[in-house]
Amino acid sequence: MKSNNLSVIRTGKKGLLAVSSVLWSIPGMVISLKGLLAYCGLSGAGKILLLSAGSVLVLLFFLFIFAKVTRKFTDRIQSLPGEKNSVLLVMDLKGYILFSFMIALGIVLKSIPCIPEEFFASFYCGLGPALLWASLKFLRNIRSLA
Repeated sequence: MKSNNLSVIRTGKKGLLAVSSVLWSIPGMVISLKGLLAYCGLSGAGKILLLSAGSVLVLLFFLFIFAKVTRKFTDRIQSLPGEKNSVLLVMDLKGYILFSFMIALGIVLKSIPCIPEEFFASFYCGLGPALLWASLKFLRNIRSLA
């Protein structure tokens, strides 16, 4: 029996892109919901300005960060050898470090009491949809596989 620690669950390249999509959509949904709840909890006329700032953040996050990352991950998945690969190969080590860093940064930011709720409303309303957009890009990239 062949022993390979990374072969617990194996799937084709389209499956790896689908797994990537799920991995990006879960935090995207959670962060979007948190942003919406933070936004709804705000009072005052600045709500529209904050939502607008969040919309700009969506574009900036996606265009300058997540679009490049999704392309890089997709290219890496396409270049994997063989028909089926471990689902752990959806990201390389840098990808896992990036995800860990984003999670740790979120925890640290939330634990700082002097950061106003307006920041989280705007930031989360930008980051969450950008993650969801990246998730959809992974799904779209499935069509590019032969």
